[in-house]
Amino acid sequence: MSDLFYDEFADYYDEMINWESRLKFEGKHFKKLFGRHGVKRVLDAGCGTGKHSILFAGLGLQVVGIDASEPMLEQAKRNAEEEGAKGIRFAVGNFAELTRTIRGRFDAVVCLGNSLPHLIADADVVQTLREFYALLRKGGLLVLQGVHFDHYLDSAESAVAVTDGVRDGRPITFRRHYEFKGTKVIFHVSVFDRYRRELLENYNSPLNPIRRELLETFLEKVGFTDIQFYKNIALRPLTAASKNLACLARKPEV
Repeated sequence: MSDLFYDEFADYYDEMINWESRLKFEGKHFKKLFGRHGVKRVLDAGCGTGKHSILFAGLGLQVVGIDASEPMLEQAKRNAEEEGAKGIRFAVGNFAELTRTIRGRFDAVVCLGNSLPHLIADADVVQTLREFYALLRKGGLLVLQGVHFDHYLDSAESAVAVTDGVRDGRPITFRRHYEFKGTKVIFHVSVFDRYRRELLENYNSPLNPIRRELLETFLEKVGFTDIQFYKNIALRPLTAASKNLACLARKPEV
């Protein structure tokens, strides 16, 4: 995963996302999902600034949040302190070496926000899924969420998200853009002065556009079963037009 990419704009990150709206929508569905699967302890892999870790702690769960970016984790700790969240442990670690960093087993491992595609090599994706598998208890739940790359690779549609914010009293606009060049994808984050329309910052990172069928193959290779794909965490049906993808899979009971 590209640590430097997130290191560089960790202090911008929370301003790019409408967390209030997102967590209000996702919270009720995670509560239902985790309740159905008896989740008590959850690993938030690629936790970023900790917003989902805080959500899960608010549901009464024991949470470990792990991320490769120390600046993102520092923001996560500040967020947790400001919101009075309890029962969260944050740790620095790479996806491919999770079992060296974390002890114990989890009822659920979640990897949200398009984190997995930052692993450019397919071999690293498979190794990461092996780490997730190893950290789950028997019968444990894996939840993956990100961009539905099949939609964008098979269509001419571009992927752009625009959010307004304020930085040091200065009105700014964030523009997140996935640039598709054949089978290659570059993730761009640009920050503009809203009034002057002046580019202030620009960050970019290559991504691995993992198609749904290939992801399913990787999950089966590692040993996951009951693999299901949806358009979001509300478990709505995935279609060719879906822009996002959510995947549920389980570690076998035996």
